[in-house]
Amino acid sequence: KKRVMMLSRASSSTMVYAVRARSRDVRTNAKKKSAKDKARKAERAASNKKELESLTKRRESVDDGEDEDDDDAVAAPAPTMGKSAPYESTDIVMHTLALGGSYKAKTGEKLLRGNVLVHEAASALFNAPFVCASHDAEDTFNYGNKAALALWELDWDGFVGMKSTKSADVEDATTQAERRALLDKAASDGLITNYSGVRMSSTGKKFRVENATVWTMTNGDGVKTGQAVRFEKVVRLNADGSDGDAMVVNENGEWVKDVVASPAEDKVVDVDAVKALVAELSAQVEAQAAVVRELKDNGGTNADDDVKAAVSVLLDVKAKLSEAEAKLA
Repeated sequence: KKRVMMLSRASSSTMVYAVRARSRDVRTNAKKKSAKDKARKAERAASNKKELESLTKRRESVDDGEDEDDDDAVAAPAPTMGKSAPYESTDIVMHTLALGGSYKAKTGEKLLRGNVLVHEAASALFNAPFVCASHDAEDTFNYGNKAALALWELDWDGFVGMKSTKSADVEDATTQAERRALLDKAASDGLITNYSGVRMSSTGKKFRVENATVWTMTNGDGVKTGQAVRFEKVVRLNADGSDGDAMVVNENGEWVKDVVASPAEDKVVDVDAVKALVAELSAQVEAQAAVVRELKDNGGTNADDDVKAAVSVLLDVKAKLSEAEAKLA
C-alpha cells in the first residue's frame, strides 16, 4: 500500500513538472512571437518613414532648382516647371495616407485600388477616378483632388481654406440645413453611405451628388479631426431644378458624360393580334388548369411527377398570358 502511494505521488509530481514546463514553453513562444511582430511593425514603420524622407528631400531639391540624378528621376519624376504640386507637400502626403487609413478603418475597403506605394499615394489620390475631399474639425476644406477641384471650378488655393458651407448654395437654408444634418450624423455614426445631396460650384452651377460615402476622421485618441467624402457621379441640374446631364469621373480624373444606353424605340403594337393571343392563351390556361384538377381528383398530389409536369405547363402558359396582357396595358 505504501509503495502504491509513493508511486502515485511520484506520478503526480511528474505531471505537475510537465505542466509547468509546458506553460514555460508556451510563454516563451508567445514572447518570441510578440517580439517578431514588434520587429516587423518597426521595420515597416522605418521603411515608410524612409520613403517619406526620401520623397521630401527630392521635392525640396526640386523647389531649390537642383537637378535630381537619373535614378531618382525614374522613381519620382520631377514636377512640371521645376516646382512640386501642392498635393505633394509633406503635410498633404501625410494627410493622403490618413485619408486612406481612415477610409479603410470605417468601410473595410481600400480608398485606392491596387497596391500603391507610400511615395505614390499623393499623386494616385489626386488623379483618382473619383472625387475625394475633406475638411478639418472647423469645417474648412484641407484637401480636394483633381475631380473635386474641377467640379467646384476652383484651383487648389481657392478650394483649400474655403469653408465647407460654400460647397452648397449659402442662401438656400434648406440645403444648408440638410448638409449640416449630414455632417452631424456622420460625426455620430462615423460613416454614411449612399448619400445624395445638392451642391453648387463657385460659379453657381448646381449639381446633385450621387451615391457618396461620408466618413469621420479621428486621431489616435478617437477625437474628431475632420470629415471626408468620396463619390464618382453627379447629375447637373438645369436652371428650373430639373435633371440635366449625368457626369462621371473617368480613369484620368476628368469629368465626362455618363454614357447610358438609349432606351429601345417603342414598337407599334398590333392590338388586335395581341387580343387574339390573349384569348388563345386564356383558353390554354383554362384547359391546362382542368388537366391539373382532373389529376388531383383521381388521387394525384403535388408530389407526383405527372402532377408536377402538368403544373409546370400551367405556370408557363400563365407567364405567357401575363406578358401578352402587359402589351395591352
